[in-house]
Amino acid sequence: MPRFLSESSDVTGMQAAFRDDYGENHEEAYDGNEVDADETHIEANLIDLSYHGYGDVNGGYDPFPTMPDDDGGANTYSAFATEHVVGHDLLDTDRPILDSGANGGTLVYRPDGTRFDDGAGGLSTLLRPTTIPETSVPRRTVYNVAGASHRPTGMLDRGANGGVAGDPSSVRIINTIPNAFIDIQGIDNHTLSRVPLGTVGCVVPTQRGEVILILHQYALHMRGKTIHSCIQMEDFSTTVNDTAIAFGGQQRIVTLEGYIIPLDITNGLVYMRSRAFTDEEWDDLPHVVVTRDAPWNPRVHDLNVSNDPMWREQQEDPPLPNAPNFNAFGEFIHRTDVEVSIHQYQDDIAVLVRGETFTAPIDGIDATSSLFSGLNTYGGLLNGALASVHELRETPAEYESYRRFFLNAPIEVVQRTFQSTTQHYCNLPATNRILDTRRSHYPAANTPSRHEGVATDSVFLDVASWGGITCVQVYIGRRSYYMSVHGMSTDGEFVNSLEDEIRFRGRMDMLISDRAQAEISKRVKEILRSLFIREWQSEPHNQNQSIMERFVQELKKYSNWVRNSSGAPPEAMFHIMKYVCFIWNRTARRLLGWRTPCEALAGQTPDVSVLLTFRFWQGCYIKNYREPGTGFPSQSNEIFVNFLGFAETVGHSMTFIVRVPSTGAIIYRSRLRAATADDANHPGNPPPDDDDLPDGPTGRHPPSPNIRPAPPNGEPTSNDANIHSPHNPDIGTQHLRPDGTSRFAFELTPDDLVGRTVLQKANDDGTRYRAKITGYVEEWEGQHSEKTERDQLFSYETFIDKGHISTARVPAGYKKINLHFVYAVKHDGRYKSRIVAGGHLTDAPIESVYSGVVSLRGVRFCIFLAELNELQVWQTNVGNAYLEAYTKEKVYVIAGPEFAEIEGHVLIISRALYGLKSSGLRWYERFADVLREMGFSSCPAEPEIWMRACDSNGYVIKDLPQADSVNSKKSFFDPPVYLDDGSYYEYIAVYCDDLTIASRDPKAITNALEKDYKFKLKGTGPLKFLLGCDYFREGKSLRSAPRKYFEKMEVTYKQLFGEKPPHKVSSPLTSGDNPELDTSNFLDEKDTKVYQSMIGAAQWVISLGRFDIAVHVMTLSSFRSKPRKGHLERIQRVYGYLSKMKHGTIRYRTELPDISDFIKQDWSNSAYAGTREEYPKNLPPARGRQVLMSTFVDANLMQDVLSGKSVTGVLHFFNKTPIDWFTKKQNTAETAAFGSENNAARAATN
Repeated sequence: MPRFLSESSDVTGMQAAFRDDYGENHEEAYDGNEVDADETHIEANLIDLSYHGYGDVNGGYDPFPTMPDDDGGANTYSAFATEHVVGHDLLDTDRPILDSGANGGTLVYRPDGTRFDDGAGGLSTLLRPTTIPETSVPRRTVYNVAGASHRPTGMLDRGANGGVAGDPSSVRIINTIPNAFIDIQGIDNHTLSRVPLGTVGCVVPTQRGEVILILHQYALHMRGKTIHSCIQMEDFSTTVNDTAIAFGGQQRIVTLEGYIIPLDITNGLVYMRSRAFTDEEWDDLPHVVVTRDAPWNPRVHDLNVSNDPMWREQQEDPPLPNAPNFNAFGEFIHRTDVEVSIHQYQDDIAVLVRGETFTAPIDGIDATSSLFSGLNTYGGLLNGALASVHELRETPAEYESYRRFFLNAPIEVVQRTFQSTTQHYCNLPATNRILDTRRSHYPAANTPSRHEGVATDSVFLDVASWGGITCVQVYIGRRSYYMSVHGMSTDGEFVNSLEDEIRFRGRMDMLISDRAQAEISKRVKEILRSLFIREWQSEPHNQNQSIMERFVQELKKYSNWVRNSSGAPPEAMFHIMKYVCFIWNRTARRLLGWRTPCEALAGQTPDVSVLLTFRFWQGCYIKNYREPGTGFPSQSNEIFVNFLGFAETVGHSMTFIVRVPSTGAIIYRSRLRAATADDANHPGNPPPDDDDLPDGPTGRHPPSPNIRPAPPNGEPTSNDANIHSPHNPDIGTQHLRPDGTSRFAFELTPDDLVGRTVLQKANDDGTRYRAKITGYVEEWEGQHSEKTERDQLFSYETFIDKGHISTARVPAGYKKINLHFVYAVKHDGRYKSRIVAGGHLTDAPIESVYSGVVSLRGVRFCIFLAELNELQVWQTNVGNAYLEAYTKEKVYVIAGPEFAEIEGHVLIISRALYGLKSSGLRWYERFADVLREMGFSSCPAEPEIWMRACDSNGYVIKDLPQADSVNSKKSFFDPPVYLDDGSYYEYIAVYCDDLTIASRDPKAITNALEKDYKFKLKGTGPLKFLLGCDYFREGKSLRSAPRKYFEKMEVTYKQLFGEKPPHKVSSPLTSGDNPELDTSNFLDEKDTKVYQSMIGAAQWVISLGRFDIAVHVMTLSSFRSKPRKGHLERIQRVYGYLSKMKHGTIRYRTELPDISDFIKQDWSNSAYAGTREEYPKNLPPARGRQVLMSTFVDANLMQDVLSGKSVTGVLHFFNKTPIDWFTKKQNTAETAAFGSENNAARAATN
């Protein structure tokens, strides 16, 4: 650890040591009063804790007085030498780490007193005693482990295993990677969580002039110093030589293209001078990639050779430079005694190393610990001194949000597609500024030859698509199911489409067709003969013999869905079909074992990143490529376009097809961004069309005379791209009805559906059945629940109406989200509807946003204390609890048709609506404030139990200190105060919005919540059912048992196995049963989920009070990941036991137990003599009747015969009531019952 040294001996000794080793030049550098800029900055970083309330970092001793700086202020300097330099994660290991990013070595002592010495220059001389003239001024030498200055440069650090982008003056963000974050871990394990990942660039000098370095897979911290990882560069075959020229190195980086980048060494640290590029430099300078554009995993290069004897045998072993009679230390090897010992004195630690002594004060160790603990609190001190050890943590994908990119496929299909593809491309612009790219984002995959039969058919269009396409030739592979389309003017162009299909995807083994004349022409046969392709045609009027017919229907179905959902015009149908085929080929298929057609055809896993950004006909913007020096400011620098699909033959793999509505031109662009609500007034938008009604028989506007035809090559000229027409027939909004639905959508009334059939889901054996619609229900009860939910939201003033979207202005900083309904049927048959906000669209908060809940043990505490002190126990529920609080999130929605008269209005969410990330926290804060106003305080041991003191007459005792601030005791050994004056506590146990109230007058508490605080309470009354457990009285005693939960478990069991649980069993498992020895067959995926569900239900039953099955369920839960058939039969037996013994209950008995039979142990002659029990200082005074806690504990021996581990069972009682219990497999294997029981007793008392 770093150690603070005294002024009198240690610091001066260190200065002398450096003069002895390095000579007069260094003596001048370390002996004067001047401090260079770098050193001054380093000192500020290391000792600036005094400015944060830490005082002197030396624990009160400051060997350097406060000295004025240049601007009249004062800086506090402290003597700081390095005995053990800490860098990265050195705090968690006792092994030295070689770090090229550190300018000083490490000195680490082994437990036996010897030391590690990594050979860093000058460290060994720190142990030499030297004499310094009295006129010497103590100086401070600092070893840095990640640099400290904030100049616009990047530091090369071999102690970092990943790059970190720092100050924006040194690098500039090019793009970010969706759903990719890393955690950066630095000194003292300080961690920066969820730092986004992306690509940055910077300008660096080379032997050929300046170039722009492209740095992929960097953490976008954008503060402090930029850290370059040498191993990450070398992974891309970039040569990094960071050894100083003085030591025979070259101080340079050599890229794959031969560019040589110089490296600077300053203060022992290696820097690569860099700066952020400008827009002009991006266009003019060469782009050089130095890191791999693929997920960076530093572990792929792990290789541990420290203990490898083969490595040692392969190394050269040159003879020592000393004579044969001397060792590596220059000592005579025939000497008989060498003294190496450690002596500890009261004030100092003296280390005797070969006759020389080095002494340092013990207090320095504590000071160092406080320094690094302060770094945890003030993480900002690490900025600029950042050790970039980081780990890549994949964020679980929200597959529901990606369904729209995969033709609204089911979630399982989307999930399987992600698992069978990669998502490595990075194409999200860092800002709204669009940059050109000079390189492909990711290398394209080769397409191997095709070895399968290919079916084909023609699809004719009744409306010509753009480009004069009137028919489409469809091809699909017989084995790969790879689908492709080719546009044609007439079916006579089939030959051209066949040649293109062969040219793009290889020669097929067989061509399958339906004997259409164009498909069996002479020219077609010549092609088939020349390429040795067989042919087969289906029988006339029996097209069902061909595989093609079924897939043509699928293509039409998805194409209609895309067109209906996007509002695209019918002229876009060919591009829609290409769009559908592109996604089809990259979507996992069950018929292919959940692989994609692309992989089945080409043998390579496709990357679907290109699919996850834009949807068909989505509004986007591209860069306006106008002539230089023209169009400013009359023309926008961006042009509005509609997204048409993905380019497969133009540009790199992240190139898209778009259509310019102002010109009708279809062009290819790789850099575009999606239009957002902030672009409503974008100057590049086409003029709005106020006419909502169709003008002609086809529902189309007449062509505008101002639209110019596109050039023959499809690319507009610089002027064409900015010509706007007063009426734009191709914008998707023109094909929407006033209610927002597509004019081209296929509609059916409920009457039209009656008599039709629908195809149901497939059964396990693959069979599917059709169901006939015989009628429809005019109204359903859920409609009334929807209206009730809407009325409740308005009664709570959940929204602030800003007016219709056409005139309303959204406040700055607010984000648009959506709302959706969630439906449920309550246990009593009531329908429940809930409007939920799309909280997944908001940014992740950095604070905890959850509402605390009381534990089941805490609920039992309250019920027992109520029975003990003769209190009543009520339960109630706060209706729409979250809406009682206001949200701090800045979000708004656009009202949909469910809001009737305010449809299309901008509604700002003001209340903590369900679904928002922070709503739970807002409700917790709101209700906690209410309870504090009512005189309740949070229990220190169980924060969600709120307590209020009352006197013997039931009146609230006011003006008491809060339980969490009581600190009247002087010592932890003072026992808690007990007030035997008849007073007691009232309790409220809070489980989110469910309240359990223990009071002599609970009605008064519920009245206060309703009348004073306007809460809407439901289900108020004596406790009967809570969290799955029933409460009832038999005679005068209260009992609890999960009766309703048992009934639910029996119903579930019958649904799963077709019969009720067996009643012939009298124990959970048979005597001497060892489930770990079961060798029956493993369960399949379906039965494994059944087993896991049954285990989970049984564990909840244990929590509710059936601890008689705890050991058995704990044993069976060990096999949840891979259960066998025998394990499933055992949990079925447990269910049978519960079903037979379902009347077991917990009885709340409050009388004190008789403990006279227990022997009081005399510990005066044992190791525990004189021990005292510690009590927290913030315990509130004890009130009410006395409680005695008793604990029963036991353990068996070798419960698991394979591992030899035993099981602990613990049961805690309050008086005569079981209050808490648990079972746990022990961590160690014991050979005797004494050992396992001793471990159990220790676990019970912890």
